[in-house]
Amino acid sequence: MFILNEGRKDFLDFLRNITPQIIFFSLALIQAVKFQPLTCCDLTKAGIVGTSTMLIFFGIWAISTWASCSLFLEKLVEHEVALILKIKHGSEGVDNNSKKFTWSSFWFAIRRRPSSVISVIVAMVVIEISLLAVMIMSISSATGFLKAMH
Repeated sequence: MFILNEGRKDFLDFLRNITPQIIFFSLALIQAVKFQPLTCCDLTKAGIVGTSTMLIFFGIWAISTWASCSLFLEKLVEHEVALILKIKHGSEGVDNNSKKFTWSSFWFAIRRRPSSVISVIVAMVVIEISLLAVMIMSISSATGFLKAMH
């Protein structure tokens, strides 16, 4: 499995990037709650600063989450596709039709290398669980901070 062998470094990098995601999502939630009485159409200085700060924190969180997940999945897919193509090239030629090639490679992987498919599924589950953990920890941190402020 990729996470336990060649992908250990990529997996640990992915896990290291979870902490900044929690921080930025917590800051965005704190800003959202702090300026809740203000509407998004509040054109006062406090409204503009609060809303823009919240949007900046949400943006940084979204971009960092996307970047971390995509880098991890990119390395995983590159590794698994290379293994599948190595096996497939030995048994049949490469088709130039990319859609047909993708589906034929997918079915080939299920038949000849199911561990690749399982590895991708496990990685997707790990990513989903980590995103859920980021949101839970961020909400917990934001509520703890806001309770301490009052």
